[in-house]
Amino acid sequence: MRSSIREILENLVKGPQTYSANMFPVSRATAYLLTFMILPRDNHGEDLAEILLRELRNHPDGATRDLSRWALENRINETGTIGPLVHARI
Repeated sequence: MRSSIREILENLVKGPQTYSANMFPVSRATAYLLTFMILPRDNHGEDLAEILLRELRNHPDGATRDLSRWALENRINETGTIGPLVHARI
């Protein structure tokens, strides 16, 4: 499943499609999806969701930026372990 949507997610995050205000809901939905699909780091390094959330930290939409930063601070720790949402800071 993840591999089948990889290109779509990368295009949404790295391309200019979501940089206009009328497309901000798409960038927010993408950040939300990535928040839930993040996987622990393994020997290959960061997961695709973590990489894309790092990109979204600089998105022009404030809500997208905030959600991406929150996800990176609360979902994954320094060692790459994923924390349960019930333990996340609100």
